[in-house]
Amino acid sequence: MMSTRFHALVLPAVAAVTLLAAAPAARAADPMPGPAWRSTPLGKLISGSLGRMMVLRSELDLTDEQRTQVVSVLREHRVEIGQAARNVVRGRRALDTAVTAGATDEPAIRKAASQLGEAIGDAAVMRASIRAQLRPILTEQQVERIDRFRSDQQQAVDQYLEKLTSR
Repeated sequence: MMSTRFHALVLPAVAAVTLLAAAPAARAADPMPGPAWRSTPLGKLISGSLGRMMVLRSELDLTDEQRTQVVSVLREHRVEIGQAARNVVRGRRALDTAVTAGATDEPAIRKAASQLGEAIGDAAVMRASIRAQLRPILTEQQVERIDRFRSDQQQAVDQYLEKLTSR
């Protein structure tokens, strides 16, 4: 009886320890762990963007007061931001539906594209308004870092497009 309990408790524990010990070894043997898409040019663009965003977040070094103020402004506009995002997503889906419909209907595609453009324009105007409210909260160095981040992002996209079209 004691032997059965012992095996019932110890064997699963040994199996768990063995699996946990084997996982790092398996990861070490794989030179590119994670999804294969990360090694593609688009995957590198996305991974690089996320990396730059995390670096920006740490480099901004917002004070607790700044963080509270930024959160307050964003919460104040949360419903507007959500609605603008929803409108852009709906517009994108409508355009996709028009493009992938059985027969090509150029007027329908152009109408959907125009509506998407309108939604993007509305979102951009709102973004500019919110940005104007956030600007006084930040120091000059923080604004410069954000501007540098945006420039780096745009440069990365340009490089991606150059590689994509030069093949």
